[in-house]
Amino acid sequence: MSAAMPRAPGDDSTAAAPSSNQLLDTAASPPLAQGGFPRRASLPPSRARRVYRACFVTTPPPNRLAFIVLLFVLLYAGQGLCAGSVVGNQDDKVSGVAAAAAYVHYCDDASPATPPGCVHKLVVNITLDDSILVGSVLETEVTVTHALHQSVFPLGTATDAAGTDATSLQVSLPPITVAMRRGAVQVRYGLSYLRTFPAALRDDVQVLRTAMSCDDGVTRCPSYKSMTGALVPAPLGLCCLCTGVECALTSDLCNASMRGDFCFRSGAAGIVCVQDEGITYDGWSVGSSSLFYTLHLSASGQGIAPTALQLTTDTPEVQDGASVLQLLQTSGSSPPRANAKVDIAGRVLFVPSTERSSNSSSSNSSSSNSCVRDDPAEWLLLPAPFVSVSGNDCDRVGVSADYFYSLSSITQCNAQKGSCVRHQLADYRAEDLAAIAQGFGGRYIAASLGTFTRQTMGEQGFLLDAVQRTGGAKLRWTVNADELELKALPVHGALSAVEFVSGTGILQVTVQNENPYAGLYYIAVGHCQGARASSCDGDGVTHECLQTALVAGANASALFRFSMVSDQADEVGSIASCTVVLRDAAAGPLASKNVSWTVEHATTTPVPSLPKAEQCGRCGFSDLSCLLRTVCEWQILVWTAMAVAIVWAPYTVLACWRIVRDFGAKGLAYLR
Repeated sequence: MSAAMPRAPGDDSTAAAPSSNQLLDTAASPPLAQGGFPRRASLPPSRARRVYRACFVTTPPPNRLAFIVLLFVLLYAGQGLCAGSVVGNQDDKVSGVAAAAAYVHYCDDASPATPPGCVHKLVVNITLDDSILVGSVLETEVTVTHALHQSVFPLGTATDAAGTDATSLQVSLPPITVAMRRGAVQVRYGLSYLRTFPAALRDDVQVLRTAMSCDDGVTRCPSYKSMTGALVPAPLGLCCLCTGVECALTSDLCNASMRGDFCFRSGAAGIVCVQDEGITYDGWSVGSSSLFYTLHLSASGQGIAPTALQLTTDTPEVQDGASVLQLLQTSGSSPPRANAKVDIAGRVLFVPSTERSSNSSSSNSSSSNSCVRDDPAEWLLLPAPFVSVSGNDCDRVGVSADYFYSLSSITQCNAQKGSCVRHQLADYRAEDLAAIAQGFGGRYIAASLGTFTRQTMGEQGFLLDAVQRTGGAKLRWTVNADELELKALPVHGALSAVEFVSGTGILQVTVQNENPYAGLYYIAVGHCQGARASSCDGDGVTHECLQTALVAGANASALFRFSMVSDQADEVGSIASCTVVLRDAAAGPLASKNVSWTVEHATTTPVPSLPKAEQCGRCGFSDLSCLLRTVCEWQILVWTAMAVAIVWAPYTVLACWRIVRDFGAKGLAYLR
């Protein structure tokens, strides 16, 4: 909505009158009756009252007064509670972290969020902005005082104006205060369990008692559990015969870092074994991210029922009686921009398991590994490419003993120690601890990447990362608007044409709306000479003929007709004239034109007479000439009764006084 919404100069004073235009009755009657557009009412003159309070014995000096004013300005600005409810470009008073745009719709439209049993509903779209938020909880308030009434035209009404704005009427309504509280925000990641992982899988070369065989009947590798969970007892390991070692003692390739260096120390055969080292971790695949928070909304104001609604990102729509609250958009940016240090979606979470490796207390295990706690400071978050879920990848976390023992013995015997079992969980943890000790941030320890907690809902596990900002959110609050008092805001318009159609007795008035929004106007035909308008609304005071004009926006025009009749039949051929005045919704004059014509014998299209009750209803009670001309019996009877009462009142009082006096005299005589 690009156009500013002007306020009414006297927002509590509007002008209106019932319409006799048949084309307008169906369009304007429901919203006017529901919106409460009253007849014209003039604002009573008022005089500003000054209230003086003695704050100082003497008038403060100018510098002190300026300081006091500046202090109040700073205090007011520091409250952070001047925000605006936006309709078009018009701002109301709301907080700096929220804005609202309000609309009035029919309740039978296609929107599913409709309060039950209503004719019209108020829809308030609220945008939250937490870019300047300090802390984790957002509390703000908006005040809605204006709306776009998009139900003033009947459903399916065709107009020559394009766009929804052209058929929307700007209205004011009693202030509605909407308070919102958004709890702490967490980025939530779904967790999918993978399997258990050892802290590390380490290799070990054991020298045998034989030279040409890898089974001396005594030496075996440690037992382990296969990927299927079956126990594999005392495996033989990878056989390394010295005849297959491809290096010489004098070569740099055959040094202490090679697995085959035992051949040059003992000459016997050997086996390469692997075994778990350290504690056991549970591995979880981290899924996509979503924001999780709780939002509470409360609203109050004249014309609506007090509202208190609460929703979460899991239940984005709630309804309570005549109110519906929807969460249309949970955030305005992706989680990496929502104050989260890193987006961990797609990583693998490793959490210390209660099940410890059988070898965790061995001499090869470090003392730090034997007492690792289930704490975010001990959780590891590794990128998925670093992890082998199947266990069939060398030099990745999770490589299995099954896979290692299936490799070529010649290749592994001639490799360096640690080949295929490098880059284990314990290695990444040690690397991060060293970086943190030197003052650098960690890359894999969870406590260095965010403020994480784990949560289980049913059978589904989640990883939560606390953040402060979401980049904003969008809400939609809908409430029954049938009891709201809506007043149309004045907009500018013009009388593009005023013409008396000869031979028909019809005065045609064309009103043009020069605004992007629809406009409510009042057309008054008065100050007539030699003619008068028939079958129209009259205020009973100025004898003006009034019509309510609802005109679509975007320079659209609408034609309105007045039926004119001459005062006396013998004035045929004389000149009749009237003044046409266009007023806005606040009864402010916008334009006027004089029109004159020659009085004819009769109209070629006689105006159908209205029922007598409706004709009398159009006459003001004080307009005696209209009442007598229309022969309104009960109004004339009331006037007659009033006249008789006024005439006979003195005689009645005198007679009563004489009766009381006579009874009083007789009473005194009796007492004597």
